[in-house]
Amino acid sequence: MLLKLLLPIGVLVMLGVAIRLLPTSPEFTPFRQGTCTPGASNFVSSQPPALPGEWQGSKGYFVIPGSVELNYCQPGRLIIEARGDLATNGGAPLLVLRTDAGQREELVDKPQTFELDVGLSGRVILAFPNDETDALYRIVTLERLAVVGRTRCTSALVRDQQRITFQGATTGAVYDLKGQRLEPCEAGDLYLTVSGPAVNGTGPQLLVQQEGAILLNQEIKGRASFRLPLRTASAVQLSVTNFAGRQVKYRNLFIDRVDFTPLTQ
Repeated sequence: MLLKLLLPIGVLVMLGVAIRLLPTSPEFTPFRQGTCTPGASNFVSSQPPALPGEWQGSKGYFVIPGSVELNYCQPGRLIIEARGDLATNGGAPLLVLRTDAGQREELVDKPQTFELDVGLSGRVILAFPNDETDALYRIVTLERLAVVGRTRCTSALVRDQQRITFQGATTGAVYDLKGQRLEPCEAGDLYLTVSGPAVNGTGPQLLVQQEGAILLNQEIKGRASFRLPLRTASAVQLSVTNFAGRQVKYRNLFIDRVDFTPLTQ
């Protein structure tokens, strides 16, 4: 079973949604100049050092955008059997076929067989440009958190050993019960602009408390702004009480067979 290389949650929580959608019309890339070595292949990931996939000479797979250059060093005919995993939204992987004659693009929404002519250079590039993943975690992204009082002083947002100080406003994320602790430098108003993806139809439940008093307890769907009065400079706790993840479908491309037949002399 092929698995995606998961990104650390620390990156995802800053984004709220982990989405990679690359252009589906890559420009034609000329073949490298130099001596052609029959049977040689060059498998390249567009996002190293992430897991690019695998190539075994006559078959392979792509799990992130990349390409493989195949060298036959003579003209001929190529047969390619391909299939794909559809993304959550149903979008199919794109197979880009590049030869001396130019570029051809095919959506692989079901197992398919493609045939193409290999030119005088004897080289072919197979490329996968449109990888995609979907939202993984139910979190709250703090697009703007501001403490507004009588003076311009320095507040702090704290989690574990990480302490971020700021004057005016900052950004961040809240993704579990532990959440973030806000240390306002003075009493005043707390301004929040937040957003959060829904998981299984439910958005993150944002709980804001100060000295045991609940300032906000609301499900976040989409984007919302709040103004919350801070009567003291006591610490404010921001938490998500219903953190959850959901299984997603990744868009992958599988090349099950590549069969080259040289032209008869």
